[in-house]
Order: sequence, then structure tokens, then C-alpha cells
Amino acid sequence: KTKELQTITNDIKQTQAQLEKVEDEKRTLKRDIDGINYTISQLNLNIRSSEVNIEKLKLELELLESKKIDIEQGIKSQKEAIAQVLREIQQKDSEDLIYVLLKGNSLAESLLEMQSLKNLQNNLSVNVNTFTNLHNDLKATIQESAVTKDNLEIENSNFRNRKVIANDKKSEKNTLLSST
Repeated sequence: KTKELQTITNDIKQTQAQLEKVEDEKRTLKRDIDGINYTISQLNLNIRSSEVNIEKLKLELELLESKKIDIEQGIKSQKEAIAQVLREIQQKDSEDLIYVLLKGNSLAESLLEMQSLKNLQNNLSVNVNTFTNLHNDLKATIQESAVTKDNLEIENSNFRNRKVIANDKKSEKNTLLSST
């Protein structure tokens, strides 16, 4: 009977060891599933972040396109203003100084005419500076649009990759669950 008792005790120990092993495997499986669930949750948050960022970048591109159109219209307007001022300067410049002085009814009127020419030249300078600034703004807006388009492309790529990874993790979880 002692031998039989010894055998039963050994069987109990083996069964207990197997139970502990199964319990350890269960803990490991739960830990693996929890880890995968956490990863999936993190990926879903990253996917949502990408979606919001993509929407934001698209809005930025729309604003930049609108700004570009406004600047182009400003440039067109400045070109027309410069052309008008140049025509007026050319018209007034073709008159001799003596003719301007004699044409006026008084010296004051003649000096006013010469001051008008000076004002036209100043106006031309202002229009050219404005044109230059608008042109620089246009170049900066085009560059900013290009950077934003690149960022949008990168974000779209990240979005697609995150979706693939999330699907892989879900498949991994299903495989792990079905194998146990």
C-alpha cells in the first residue's frame, strides 16, 4: 500500500505540475492577448490621428490655394497699375521742362505739374515694391503648398501602413485564439 500511495502521490505531483504549467500558459496567453489588444488599440488611435491630420492637411492645401489665387490677382492688379503709371509718366515725360513751365497759367501751376510727375514716379516705386512683395509671397506660398502636399502624401502612406499593421495584429490575435 505504501508503494501504491507513493505512486498516487507522484501522480498528484505530476498533475499539479501540469496544472501549474497550464496556468502559466494561460497567464502567458492572456498576457499575449492583452498585449495584442493594447497594440491594436494604439494602432486604432494612430489611425484616427492620421485621419484627422489628413483632413487638416487638406484644409491647409485649400487655404494655400485660395491664398495663391488672391496673390495672383494682386500681381495682375499691380501689373496693370504699373503699366498705367508708366503710360502717364511717358506722356508727361515727353513734354520739355520749358514747355511745362510755359504751358501753365502761372508758375505755381507749372510747379504743380512737375510735382505731379514726381508723384507719379513715387507711385511707380510703391507699385513695383508691392509687386515684388506679392511675387515673393507667391513663391513662398507655392513652396509651402509643395511641403504640405509632401506631408499629406507621407501621412496617407502612414495611414495605409497602420491599417495593414492593425489588420495583421487582428489576424495574429485570431490565430492565437483559434490555436488554443
